[in-house]
Amino acid sequence: MDIGSLVDCLDTNPFKWGPPPFRFENMWLQHPSFKECFSSWWREFEGNGWEGHKFMRKLQFVKAKLKDWNKNTFGMLKERKKSILDEIANIDAIEQEGVLSSDLSAQRV
Repeated sequence: MDIGSLVDCLDTNPFKWGPPPFRFENMWLQHPSFKECFSSWWREFEGNGWEGHKFMRKLQFVKAKLKDWNKNTFGMLKERKKSILDEIANIDAIEQEGVLSSDLSAQRV
């Protein structure tokens, strides 16, 4: 079995293995408002109880804020990527027919 077949199998697997793990995105650090937002979220949370429990709840709170901020700031990247790849495939099909205009050629780049 090649890696492509394995990836296809995993993508279409009907079993749910739980939510995907949280991943920190380096692109967030490049955004001008990230550090300010993160600091604000970190200070915003107030919890009660044992310090370890408060810390865990603070991390969960900041994680939820980060997920919302990422979705609102960068959008749904998988959908945007699929849309761009579909657009490139359409331009490639037009190019194969030999009728690619200079505008479409520039758009592809």
